[in-house]
Amino acid sequence: MIGSLRGSLRLREAGRIVVDVNGVGYVVHVAMSTFLALPEVGREVDLLIDTQVREDSITLYGFRDPVERQLFERLLTVSGVGPRTALAALSALGAESVAEAITDLRDRLAALAPTSVAANAVGPRGDAADVTSALVNLGYPEKQVARAVSDALKEAGKGDRPAFDELLRNALKRLGRVG
Repeated sequence: MIGSLRGSLRLREAGRIVVDVNGVGYVVHVAMSTFLALPEVGREVDLLIDTQVREDSITLYGFRDPVERQLFERLLTVSGVGPRTALAALSALGAESVAEAITDLRDRLAALAPTSVAANAVGPRGDAADVTSALVNLGYPEKQVARAVSDALKEAGKGDRPAFDELLRNALKRLGRVG
């Protein structure tokens, strides 16, 4: 696996770059924050890389700092969230905002969502509130998010509280059907 690349920046296009390392050009997909921090074409770049190997391709994703790469990798552990979605979230919000949306915004649920969702959000970690905040901060409409989270909770059953990852995955599936 490729873990980092240092070489000459040969091409800059929105969302992807080419890094020349000893005569080999590597196409690297990057978040907007990384793209904006890149030097001019011809200058040296040093990126941390996440390598995604699929049946039909090997795709490189580049990051300027370890926190951004780690958050990208964490987002990939959520079923239904692939590299493109994870990179889009980082591009739209930045690493710090994505992390906050996922972990620190559960208190906003009561003010944003209908009572049924707020009632279901009560739990040891408030995963429904975290999922709701994360999705709203990713740009999904509040009403659609509230409905998707509520439906995902209902599907899980009355006695079971799904884990954050499962709840996020099921809510994202429902939101995918809306649009």
